[in-house]
Amino acid sequence: DLHREGIPVVLLTGASLATRGYANLGLRPMGDLDLLFDRQDIAAAGRVLQQHGLTAVVMEDEANPETLSIYAQPFAGQDSPVMVELHWNLFGRETHRFEPDLAWFRSNTEPFQPPQEVQEPLEGARIPSDSLNFIYLCAHAVLKHRGTVEHLLWYVDLMRLAHRGNLDWDWMAEAASQMHWTAALAECLQVLRKDFGLMLPDGYLERISRGIDARDAAYLEQRAALDRNWKKTAITLQPLPWKDRLRYIWGAVFPDPAYMRWRYQPSPAWSWPLMYPYRWVRGFLKLVFNAPDTPPPSARRDQP
Repeated sequence: DLHREGIPVVLLTGASLATRGYANLGLRPMGDLDLLFDRQDIAAAGRVLQQHGLTAVVMEDEANPETLSIYAQPFAGQDSPVMVELHWNLFGRETHRFEPDLAWFRSNTEPFQPPQEVQEPLEGARIPSDSLNFIYLCAHAVLKHRGTVEHLLWYVDLMRLAHRGNLDWDWMAEAASQMHWTAALAECLQVLRKDFGLMLPDGYLERISRGIDARDAAYLEQRAALDRNWKKTAITLQPLPWKDRLRYIWGAVFPDPAYMRWRYQPSPAWSWPLMYPYRWVRGFLKLVFNAPDTPPPSARRDQP
């Protein structure tokens, strides 16, 4: 349907690997389906998903655009355990330190060759080249999820890509350097060499490690110790320029009134301004005393 509508799509993470290194589509489990679109195509892609019974999932960040952390819109079906995420960026806004130029990213993709059972739904889709996919998966695992979640499967994915024999090691080093992904690439290669026995080109890991930016190395060290809520907030702000950091803080402290009504659903409805002091107290307790976050009473699936 996306192809018939003329909507270009790039498969990311697990979806891009299902036929690259795995003998059968069912051998690569996935909890969600990550799809990359041009920003202007997100609404049209969402309508296609709605035609197939999926609805947009409203989550706190998505409902509060001032937080600047929005880069995907999740969709889910009532009877499906798999969530579909429509991405227009990979890590955050275009100003995010680790966000690549998406025109360049798409220029390094290849046509997806789907198995027969999914040929029609994914006709015309593209996937990253093996070299791009390898460094992106390293960045996804380390820069986005280190300190919060880590899956053995991600390293299995990298090993299977490496064993395909299509990696351009010099290209990967240059591309990772341009996108501030070198520290993530080096960390993944260290794990793969030590724990999985990956054979690297002579001196490769040492060579790229010498080019790691000090700021990126410090970022990874901080991600490894996210034991306090204030540290999680700080690590969210760090890759952003100062202007966007201030916008993020302002949006978190003074969200839009429509968001406040959605988030807290005050009763009576006119009392929504009183939710601001409540939010500030809850935020203070969460940051200073590591109080657990409570899900909003309004968390729900909704139409976009």
